[in-house]
Amino acid sequence: MLINCDYQLTHEQKKYDNRKDVVLSVHPRYISEIIAGRKTVELRRKPPNRISAGSRLYFYSTSPVQALVAVGEVEKIDTQSIGQLWQRFADKACISKSDFEKYFFGLQFGSAISLKGIRTIEPALSREFLKKSIGFTPPQSYMYMKEEFYTLFDSGPNKISY
Repeated sequence: MLINCDYQLTHEQKKYDNRKDVVLSVHPRYISEIIAGRKTVELRRKPPNRISAGSRLYFYSTSPVQALVAVGEVEKIDTQSIGQLWQRFADKACISKSDFEKYFFGLQFGSAISLKGIRTIEPALSREFLKKSIGFTPPQSYMYMKEEFYTLFDSGPNKISY
């Protein structure tokens, strides 16, 4: 089975880039906004500390979807006071003020991960498939890619096979 995706992973990328690639768990309503291109910033209370511009982000859509549905890249990461985050990124994060305040409650600082190159993974990789294939357990927030995850992907141009 082939998955349509615009990323080509070479053997060397698979071998070395997994140190900075991340699976992010994201609520389905925000995934829809990311895929539609309206949500261009992912807010995090604490971002993964090993990611930087160019890191790949794999988006796992939480319940009820429960599937790996998209892939993209980090454009940049901004860590700022909560007030500055709201002022700069509220419109790009597709979040209400009340949800923003609940999410960042008790914190002085947060991070905005600017996204680029978002592509859907079709068909999406279900939680069941990922569990059976590589023993995948969805992260609460995020997890760094593990080598076995890359066994699902082929290095052919514009294709990822599993």
